[in-house]
Amino acid sequence: MLQTVLGLGGSILGTKLLQKFYDQKVNVISALPGRVRLQCDRWKDSETKKVVERILIQHPLVKSVHLADITGSLLLHFTRDSLSPDELDSIVKLAVNAAVSSYPQRKAELMEGYKKTLTGIDGQIKTRTMGKIDLNSALVTFLALRGIIGFSSNPAFSTSLLLWAYGLLNQER
Repeated sequence: MLQTVLGLGGSILGTKLLQKFYDQKVNVISALPGRVRLQCDRWKDSETKKVVERILIQHPLVKSVHLADITGSLLLHFTRDSLSPDELDSIVKLAVNAAVSSYPQRKAELMEGYKKTLTGIDGQIKTRTMGKIDLNSALVTFLALRGIIGFSSNPAFSTSLLLWAYGLLNQER
């Protein structure tokens, strides 16, 4: 039993392995014989959770996997009580690579923030104008007026503004 605990503890405390965990921002939360709990902010997403769990459960040393996407905490149970540093390192790398492979399926956080902000602005405009104007109609009006007013001084730019306004109008149909 003591050898098992020391084996797992030694695999986690190896300086080479700790340096790699630090570079990947993977934190060891706890380690007991046959299991380890890791945490990484990269794992805080439901799509990432699905991919990481699906890939890790296929590893021959992994008996069970549970990833809490809210906290980014990954609990792994192994098929044996101790792992070598290289074995644990390969499993952590597999988890990190699985997370990275899930990114194309994720919604971009920045774009989601933009959408939320624009939805809020749209709601404010509608509220203050009693539903007569929304963000798109205000933008179309602004672009059309700027295009018409500036046409004599800069026809190329004004034409692009008018075309943009026209495109927004066609999207509303």
